[in-house]
Amino acid sequence: MSVHTVMRWRMPKEKGGTGGVVPHWHIPAILAAARERDIDVGPLDFAPVIDAGSEVA
Repeated sequence: MSVHTVMRWRMPKEKGGTGGVVPHWHIPAILAAARERDIDVGPLDFAPVIDAGSEVA
């Protein structure tokens, strides 16, 4: 994946990004690269974060 792809993850949805969400199809490659580099990253690091102050329907 390119640096531009990763940069879009940080962009707000209104500007064509993902609003901070890593698309699920990239996660296996990221986890594999992290293992190869001995970086402590796991599947739960990609779980959505819910703001405790927001209402859930």
